[in-house]
Amino acid sequence: MISASFKRPKMFGKSKISADVRPEFADARPLFPVSSEPPSAPASAPATVPVEPAAVLDVQQAPAIKPSIISDAVNFVGEFRSTGALHIDGNAKGTIEAESVTVGTGGSLEGTVSCKKLHVQGSLQGDVTCDELIISDEGQVAGALSYKTILVQRGARVAGKFSVI
Repeated sequence: MISASFKRPKMFGKSKISADVRPEFADARPLFPVSSEPPSAPASAPATVPVEPAAVLDVQQAPAIKPSIISDAVNFVGEFRSTGALHIDGNAKGTIEAESVTVGTGGSLEGTVSCKKLHVQGSLQGDVTCDELIISDEGQVAGALSYKTILVQRGARVAGKFSVI
């Protein structure tokens, strides 16, 4: 039988095993050789290379705007003006001015709409003036539509007067 002597390293100036160490690890040996001498400094320090600071990107993002929502249990009649977005899942009748308007699958809108982006998934009847008009496959639109760009998906129902701004 080969016998080797093993000296426990001092940890934080203590040479004893504390009482909170589990007994099955009391005779464990270190994975690496332990030296009682402090580490020595390298003979020569590595050369320092000047590093230029990384380019800083000045990214300005618009704050996220939460949409105003007309939920499926709501019947709205009147005027709605917003600098943000409007999502309609219920019924709306009147005049709407907003940055973005979405008529959800179960939503309906009757009246006048003026916006930059209009996405119709439900039904819309009235006069529309917008930059971008998207009519989804389940969308139904009837009225006078004025737009810069239009996208009509297969299955959508559209009727009325169409004009490009």
